[in-house]
Amino acid sequence: MQGKTATVNVATAGTLSSLIPSEDKYLIDTLTVTGYLNGTDIKFIRDMGGNVDGYPSAGILKVLNMTGADIVAGGSPYYTSYSTAKDAIGYYFFAYCDKLKSIAFPDKATVIYSYACYGCSLLASLTLPTSLTTIGSYGLYGCTALKSITLPDALVNIGERAFESCGALTSVVIPSNVTNIGAFAFKSCSSLGTVTIPDNVTNIGMAAFQLCTALVSIKLPAGITTLSDGMFWGCLALKSVTLPDGLTSIGGTAFYNCSWLTSIVIPNSVTSIGASAFENCSKMTSATIGKSVANIGSKAFYNCTGLKEFHSYPMTPPSVATDAFTNSTFTDCKLYVPTGTYAAYRAASVWVNFADVVEESGTGISQTGKDGISVLGYEGGMSIDVPRPSMVAVCNSEGQTVYNGVVEMSTQLVLKKGVYMVAVGKAVFKVLVY
Repeated sequence: MQGKTATVNVATAGTLSSLIPSEDKYLIDTLTVTGYLNGTDIKFIRDMGGNVDGYPSAGILKVLNMTGADIVAGGSPYYTSYSTAKDAIGYYFFAYCDKLKSIAFPDKATVIYSYACYGCSLLASLTLPTSLTTIGSYGLYGCTALKSITLPDALVNIGERAFESCGALTSVVIPSNVTNIGAFAFKSCSSLGTVTIPDNVTNIGMAAFQLCTALVSIKLPAGITTLSDGMFWGCLALKSVTLPDGLTSIGGTAFYNCSWLTSIVIPNSVTSIGASAFENCSKMTSATIGKSVANIGSKAFYNCTGLKEFHSYPMTPPSVATDAFTNSTFTDCKLYVPTGTYAAYRAASVWVNFADVVEESGTGISQTGKDGISVLGYEGGMSIDVPRPSMVAVCNSEGQTVYNGVVEMSTQLVLKKGVYMVAVGKAVFKVLVY
């Protein structure tokens, strides 16, 4: 049975229930409300949306448009003991309202507090206010039908577990003013294929993208210095990762069980690689660690059974846990070390176990332009990373163009040994491929 549609203006906060006939309360499935809303009104809307204080009601409200409404303080608590505050989508505002499929929040709201839409399992459409600065912890947790969302430019903070278990969400563009992405913020967003993170982000919490099993590639922002524990744990489809210059540490289990990750280049700024950081990355064939790495933790590259080449650029062999590598790696993988360090690596604990050790002249130093462009030459090719789609041309030492095209975010080129000139927009780099 098709429900009724209602449009109501609440001139005096707390009077919404008097403006909707009692016989229509549980018959309306589409509601547009303007005016002033306090806790009494929100409790009434929750009842229409199928829940009162955590218990099911007879409400069938599916579509709620509040864009022209103002949230004000006062009235009775709308959920257990929670009351409204001015311009805030409060704690548990519509939690457990599992009939709601579409919500447009008030234009003036600046914050979505914790658990605001927790467990709204049918919520497929959500319009956020342009003035929104904060999405609190668990704010949209378990909105399993939500396929897309546009985050407003004013947003600064995404709280812990804010989008956890939004399993239908396919893509997210983080606005440029965001500085913090909380722990587990997008955990178990199993359909999340693309994420764009601006360089203004300075903190990404523990396991923020854990079990995002559809995520294929990620470019981490220039603003972060620590890659938190478990950040991409179990991202089974992840094939390409770009780490920023300035990163100093890679946390434990950061890329645990990223079984499709084929290569990793760790920048020169990194000093430590945590326990199990790349454990079970079974399809990884090449790993490069920058010149500042001093410590490699337990099982950091354990069960990376596909490794064929490992480039270690520190002049002093890093301290390595005895179980950092699977035993087969020592026979199946060639270790490349800087020129003049063969004897040091041959005498160092764990490194001595590699059967095939070769000195190379590469420095592992990526060249970074002022606009965040990164170009790295390595054995058999180079990687090019850009902050925005850019025209790229690559010429060999004979002046022949070997690549000419638009790079959207990141690309890797297979090239012969030699010196190449790389033009990225107006920036020009000289790169050695060895």
